[in-house]
Amino acid sequence: MTGIANPVIGEFSGDVITPQSPGYNEARTLWNAMIDRKPAVILRPRSAADVAAAVRYAGQQGLPVAVKCGGHSAPGYSVCDDGVVIDLSLMQQVTVDPVARTARAQGGALLQVLDAATQRHGLAVPAGAISHTGMGGLVLGGGFGHLMRKWGLSVDSVTGMEVVLADGSVVWADDDHYADLFWALRGGSGNFGVVTEFAFRCHPVGPLYATAHVFELAAAHDVMRAFRAHMAQDAPDELEWVSFFRSGPDFSWIPRRLVGAPVLMMPLIWAGDARPPRRHVAGEHHRPLGRRQRGCPQHRLGTCGLRADGAAPGRRRLRELCRRRRDRRRPRRVRRHLGPARRR
Repeated sequence: MTGIANPVIGEFSGDVITPQSPGYNEARTLWNAMIDRKPAVILRPRSAADVAAAVRYAGQQGLPVAVKCGGHSAPGYSVCDDGVVIDLSLMQQVTVDPVARTARAQGGALLQVLDAATQRHGLAVPAGAISHTGMGGLVLGGGFGHLMRKWGLSVDSVTGMEVVLADGSVVWADDDHYADLFWALRGGSGNFGVVTEFAFRCHPVGPLYATAHVFELAAAHDVMRAFRAHMAQDAPDELEWVSFFRSGPDFSWIPRRLVGAPVLMMPLIWAGDARPPRRHVAGEHHRPLGRRQRGCPQHRLGTCGLRADGAAPGRRRLRELCRRRRDRRRPRRVRRHLGPARRR
């Protein structure tokens, strides 16, 4: 790592963090703790003008740039070695127009900040599942979340973006201004600029109803086929169903014998106006070994106890999931219970 002891950055009013600064290691830590990169300097801007100054500085010094919001990038795009990290964590302002049903959010806002601001008015922007995810990376990557079956991906609700380009200029991109850039930012790969503000179309969303089921691996094949058929034939857009394999979490509603063992987890989220019909969320297709149900505001869903247990920054090591000998058999065990693969 080549650090920069006292960088001189013209027209920059934010925080400057170097390898010699207190808090440097914390500032470079990502959600995926397998990523251990050491930037030359970390810049925390307070405005689009600060971001522009940071981009110009990196260009003048010939340094690579990484942009960090919540630091949830699994491959570690939020930080770089020997370069400049533009950390947008100080740019979290969100304003909402409840009459027009629109919102403006700075590029560093976390999902919990966006959700809390919009939910005060009974509104929401379709976003992700973990509250401390950075909005910028999520939205520019598409944005999967609990409301996507009813309202689409996060990026589908974007109406405009303020962008700092590679030369340090600041532009507004929407359908009528820099339309090609606006198109590119909504799915045309990346590295077009640093988005410092988003404009969103909001949607009416009240409290959500969440239920989580846990099944043994031996039931996985039949359970997933049954729920897939249910979603295809009878499920309204208000219902989201997610399934994934993981080690059984240490929750009070999980049988003790399943804690730490490979299980099938199946959270279901209901975003309708009233309590969901029982047939959609009660696990009537197969009886789960554990279940938790509760109503939850949209802005608190990531901390309602259904999926937040292992989501804290620095607690995931994504490439170590099957590294230990006792874990190497898990993928085989999962495949065995799912049955033979079928070609189409």
